[in-house]
Amino acid sequence: YLSEQYKLENNLTTVFNFLLPLSLLISFGTFVKGNYQFTVIIYVIFFGFLYNLGKLNFFNALRIRRNGFILLGSLGLVVTMIILSFKGFWNERLLFQKINNHDLIVAIVILMATIGLLFYNKKASIFKWNSLFEYASLLISLTYTVGNYSNLLSSTLVNLIIFILGVSTIKKGADQMNFGILNYGMLIITLLIICRFFDTEMTFVVRGLLFILVGIGFFATNFLMVKKMKKLN
Repeated sequence: YLSEQYKLENNLTTVFNFLLPLSLLISFGTFVKGNYQFTVIIYVIFFGFLYNLGKLNFFNALRIRRNGFILLGSLGLVVTMIILSFKGFWNERLLFQKINNHDLIVAIVILMATIGLLFYNKKASIFKWNSLFEYASLLISLTYTVGNYSNLLSSTLVNLIIFILGVSTIKKGADQMNFGILNYGMLIITLLIICRFFDTEMTFVVRGLLFILVGIGFFATNFLMVKKMKKLN
């Protein structure tokens, strides 16, 4: 067991754990040839697939900072979902006839593979809010379908998914007393708030107050975490 654990924690193994998903990400672009809107959706599905690969028992035994699949998958999901959160993305009617057959097949195959991973990891039947990253690509796929009927509803749903994702990540960090996960959740919420500055009408006073509140939130959550850890020690 110690030998196997050593191999998992070895620096060379960590390098490969980042190079493999990174090479998959770079080469994946050659399989996507569709319009801008659906391309973003395909990448959301792909990042969800990478994240669930990182949840396999072999990779999940690693520390998060050594798990390239989870790190690249979660960062990719956040970035692509932030793009989807802008109203401008949904202004053009996302009719299904704009999607070519090649891209549709790629999306379906990766989506099915993601669902297969969820079942294999025995997570599909046990939904947990602190594991929302695992289901994010499925939720976004459903949201894209809604976009053919209501642009406003789609953008609202994406913003809601990102917000819940941030809150659940903060809770997960607090439960595990992990400052990295906690601040990652705070960063997601902060990015969402900053992006809403650009597509909503707010006065500079309101924007300034929101920035102050975000800063207070960062300080308060970390302060409470430190106090909690001191009590336990």
